[in-house]
Amino acid sequence: MLRALFVICLAGWFAVSAAAEERFALVIGNQDYPAVVGPLTLPYTDAARIDSALQQAGFPAANITVLHDATQMEINLAVADLATRLRRAGEDSVGFFYYSGHGGSAEANGERQNYLIPAKTPVTGAEQLPILGVPVSGIVDSLAAAQAKAVFIVADACRNTLPLTSSKGGEDDKGMTRMPKRSGLYIAFATADGATTPDDGGFSAALASQIVTPGQTADRAFTLALRQVSRTRPGNKLPFSVDGLNSDICFMSCAALPVAPVAAATQAVPQTDTAISQEEADWLRLSKIGNAQAMATYAALYPSGAHVSDARALALELADRPAVTAREAKKALKDGNGALDREAFGKAADRLRTACDGGESEGCRMLGYMYQDGKGVDASAVVARVLFQRSCDMGNSTGCYWLAPMLREGLGGPQDEAAARAMYSGLCDNSPYGSCGALAWMMQAGKGGPVDFEGAVARYRLACDANEWWACSNLGQMVKAGQGTPPDAAAAVELFRRACDGGLSSGCGNLGYAIFTGDGVPADQGAGQDLIRKACAGGMDWSCTWLDQRQIPRTVP
Repeated sequence: MLRALFVICLAGWFAVSAAAEERFALVIGNQDYPAVVGPLTLPYTDAARIDSALQQAGFPAANITVLHDATQMEINLAVADLATRLRRAGEDSVGFFYYSGHGGSAEANGERQNYLIPAKTPVTGAEQLPILGVPVSGIVDSLAAAQAKAVFIVADACRNTLPLTSSKGGEDDKGMTRMPKRSGLYIAFATADGATTPDDGGFSAALASQIVTPGQTADRAFTLALRQVSRTRPGNKLPFSVDGLNSDICFMSCAALPVAPVAAATQAVPQTDTAISQEEADWLRLSKIGNAQAMATYAALYPSGAHVSDARALALELADRPAVTAREAKKALKDGNGALDREAFGKAADRLRTACDGGESEGCRMLGYMYQDGKGVDASAVVARVLFQRSCDMGNSTGCYWLAPMLREGLGGPQDEAAARAMYSGLCDNSPYGSCGALAWMMQAGKGGPVDFEGAVARYRLACDANEWWACSNLGQMVKAGQGTPPDAAAAVELFRRACDGGLSSGCGNLGYAIFTGDGVPADQGAGQDLIRKACAGGMDWSCTWLDQRQIPRTVP
């Protein structure tokens, strides 16, 4: 009965906020900028993170517009569309505008104004912003005119890499200035007044985690997110926000998560088909919340449940612990590395956990590896994913690299191909090996976004040039078929040859078939058969089948 009561309360709790009002959002991630402006690597990831959090909080996917590398016109049109949708939905509607990318401020009409910098726009001086930028005040005016119940306007901008120059503002041009309160609007920036921020994903991660936390109003969610961000900024400066909300709004629910009675922890739950189905539903809901209390609640309800090991491990990693100084964190990371070298895995896990708590991204990443492999801790893809996410949020590209396939395949949590594709895109810009090939495959297959043969060809080339041999073979297939590029059998042969020379069995098989049939290269059946035999010996089943169908011996007679 206690468990049934908890489940009823929990189901009602998730439905409270979304039923009362229609919700609409516009999410923009701009990272394609000219070299003179400074390209960014994480806005796609920022946008995917906020998009996912808003959906969990009751914003229907159909009501969320996500743009990548939006131009000035595209931003203005999308803002106008959001305002129109809010106005048509009526006075109970809720809107959310989020932008990640470059931004700055400049003097205009005797006042300092804030601007978003559209993608592909070569803004190098603050005096260009009033002409080439998108004024934040215009966005505020448009969304305020919709007269919605509440609108949130978030600018995750002011990157410290922006080489902006001005004779008036100087370094202040890279930051944004304070804005006045507007009725019904909550405005938040990723930085303090006039300050800048690194392209580290920290702001979007903090905000997304608070958006999906129940039991708090939206203004409280922003306050906690901004406090979390301030702890990573010089001087602990609190990012700017101004609250003009006229009523309490909650992203998830204004009702706190019910705490399972202690007695429930001592009662075994019958493992019938119905109970298992309910357990999975509870695990899905509680894992989305993803805090220590939620995990403890699951463990109390299902002490012998299918996910209890993951829940207890995650509760440990998410638990509040004493603050760790930067100096202590660095020493803990060094100690953890030493313990790993000695294969003292238990001590390594403890020290890496301390390093991670203190903000050392490598500590989070390496502890994630330990959970992935079950060294010193119980193996848990769920916890590994959380730790890789934490490392990635701190700006650790390797942490992002190991997180992306978990998002793509749904390992340790919900599948999110769009977020994985966005993450690979950011990684590919800086490190072709491993990430560009994965991105190309997703583009070719239409995973996480539309099919993009031209984009796939370009990324496969980067990966192939980085000696990722399977990418050379896949690129050869696309070149041969004319996908995203004019068909060129001879060029395909050279790509297959590179893959084969690199030791890739499928490359040898493709090369052998081309030589056997004379496709793009003079025919030589004997040499072709030898290469196909090599592919068969390397484990390529289709090569073995091809030989068998033609009654060609798998080995040289």
